[in-house]
Amino acid sequence: MNRKHSIINMLRWSLPVALLTTAGQAVAAPPPHDISGTWTYAETTQLVLKPAEDVLHMTCILSNGVLVINQSGANFSGMLTHYSTTCMTKDGAPVPPPWPLPYEAYFTGRVTGQGLKIDQFDAPPAPPVHCPKQGSLRVEEGEVVEIRTTGRCDLSDMPFPFMARNFGVALRP
Repeated sequence: MNRKHSIINMLRWSLPVALLTTAGQAVAAPPPHDISGTWTYAETTQLVLKPAEDVLHMTCILSNGVLVINQSGANFSGMLTHYSTTCMTKDGAPVPPPWPLPYEAYFTGRVTGQGLKIDQFDAPPAPPVHCPKQGSLRVEEGEVVEIRTTGRCDLSDMPFPFMARNFGVALRP
């Protein structure tokens, strides 16, 4: 038997033994990152509104936001409040925001490793909507210091139909 085959045979027998040795021991999953607390928040939302036969493309900058998150294990819920919004058409013309200020929204989600998923996003008095978002966590010295989110909503069946894509950043104060 040549040297190459003897190494392969050694690995063939030692690898299952090593896996059995470690597989019998329970390895605890690390706890989810803690994102609970109060965060500053800003978001850019690109909207395509479809009132009547017209189509309006606009971008809104939601600034001076506060994000409050309550977390239990990997699950979380929270509230987002924006105190100012500036919107403009794709040509740069200012337009009033399509929502009242302060704007409040409620959400639920789950921390997933180095990221998160937001499943439900409600902004009363509007009906609940399913606008899934996903995000990434920036961790420094074991603490989450930044959350970045992206999402996409297709609400073409609403009385005032629209589609939206949003990009948000939350920072610990």
